[in-house]
Amino acid sequence: MIPNFLSAAALGLAMTAVRWTSWRRLMAASKQPSDAQAAVLRSILRRQAETTFGREHGFSTVADHADFARQVPVQTYETLAPLIARQRTTGEPALTMEPPVRYARTSGTTGEPKLLPLTAGGIEQARRLQRVFAFPLFRDTAMFDGRILGIGGAAIEDEVDPGLPIGSVTGHIYATMPWPVRRKYVLPSEVFGIEDYDQEYYTIALLALAERNLTGIATANPSTIVRVISTIAERWEDLLADIEAGTISDNALLSTAQRTAILGRMISDPERADTLSARRRSGTPVMIKDLWPDLRAVVTWTRGNSAIPLAALSRQFPAATKVIDAGYIASELRATIAVNPSEDGTMPLLNEHFLEFVERNERGSGGGDFKTVDRLEGGRQYYVFVTTGDGLYRYDMNDIVEVTGRFNATPLLSFVQKGQGITNITGEKLSEAQVIEAVTAAAKQFSLSPAFLLMLADAEHATYRLYVEAEAGRPATDEFAGIVEVQLQALNIEYREKRRSGRLCPVVCRWLRVGTAADYRRFCVAGGQQDAQFKILALQNRRDLTFDIDRHVASGI
Repeated sequence: MIPNFLSAAALGLAMTAVRWTSWRRLMAASKQPSDAQAAVLRSILRRQAETTFGREHGFSTVADHADFARQVPVQTYETLAPLIARQRTTGEPALTMEPPVRYARTSGTTGEPKLLPLTAGGIEQARRLQRVFAFPLFRDTAMFDGRILGIGGAAIEDEVDPGLPIGSVTGHIYATMPWPVRRKYVLPSEVFGIEDYDQEYYTIALLALAERNLTGIATANPSTIVRVISTIAERWEDLLADIEAGTISDNALLSTAQRTAILGRMISDPERADTLSARRRSGTPVMIKDLWPDLRAVVTWTRGNSAIPLAALSRQFPAATKVIDAGYIASELRATIAVNPSEDGTMPLLNEHFLEFVERNERGSGGGDFKTVDRLEGGRQYYVFVTTGDGLYRYDMNDIVEVTGRFNATPLLSFVQKGQGITNITGEKLSEAQVIEAVTAAAKQFSLSPAFLLMLADAEHATYRLYVEAEAGRPATDEFAGIVEVQLQALNIEYREKRRSGRLCPVVCRWLRVGTAADYRRFCVAGGQQDAQFKILALQNRRDLTFDIDRHVASGI
């Protein structure tokens, strides 16, 4: 095993290099975001001018953003899919001059998984941005003083002809980090390739629980942390026995390579098992602060529907733990990072991708002035469109972000919700953010910490059906629904008017069995969503939901 001081030294050298190169350039760009973005657009268009897409849309004649917007229509995956397929099957430079070397599956919340091409240059960019992302965490927190529980996706999930891998780019970066730096992380990359859902989380829970000096947790979605803690609570005795013996007894579904990698991280540690046993008195819940009292930082999504499981987790953290927004990251790109971990909002990576924005209300009305990042206004919400070096041009992310501050001359952004998270039975245009706020307020009145919520627009019966998983202290469903109603009517004037006119019926609430969140996640992952970047749409149309939620309603309620 490589000593921790060698891992720390290797990480320190890497961060010093980032400070004097990529970080310095980003700080300069933050003072002149318009110039930085114009340079990125010119660079992308110049490199891709002779692609099929570039020739068809006159990349070589584009002088500025106005030309770009005029000559290139907004794209979706559906419009680009034929070119992605053509480049993959024929080798024609349809979208990028550089051929793809692997593909990423999107973590879309609806529909079939989509394949996004990744070039060698794009992967190297992602690797560099991972280091840039880590720099302010290294500089401003004690997260890297001990070891990190980083949870991501599998580097290789599948392959496509002619044998190119499909997998998470962050998983690939994790698996190919320099060995001394990789030893800073608790989990070997082989863990992310475990196909059985329960087996994977038992393994993560075991290796995490065995670690005495855990100072950081990093995973996109806080619901992943909830799942790990739930596994620890459910399998407590089994886990302590494995830690004491230095084994993984639950290993029937592991490959030889996975078993070898996991056992390579395990040692027999009766003292750790005894310490854990003493910290958790009989009958008391498992708490993060008892398992890892030296935890200094948790990096995860903090806004939108992620705020719900994060709120339930936050009371478990040690007092010194910082919760830091993981930034706007998707399968398509890493768009922002937290330049100051103590502040809300994350800054666009101005030197890497070209970003456009349309104000939320304008997009909803069918219009839209496409703004560059320097034209964004504080407190406003925008849809995001991205242009990347890997062949996405004016690509509609269908994501909504909000301007929450400013760093130098550059707006700071926070993810709000997916664009689809709006329903409209009879003109009320209810948003996911409003539902989350209403349910959170109602839960607070009853001291509840919901692990999961799902609101379904039932157009057939002109009502909204609310499903909530909470462990204890649940009031009568009618009482809880009534408070949610009051909150929704205060947040959405159109909802209030439709309720008062009788065009909408009252919210119907049902409590869910404990464990429904995990079952729903497992169902979605099995259907093609990427576990590492799994997102829950808290507000959906009932007709679009394929998961049988009513089978999970708690009996007698």
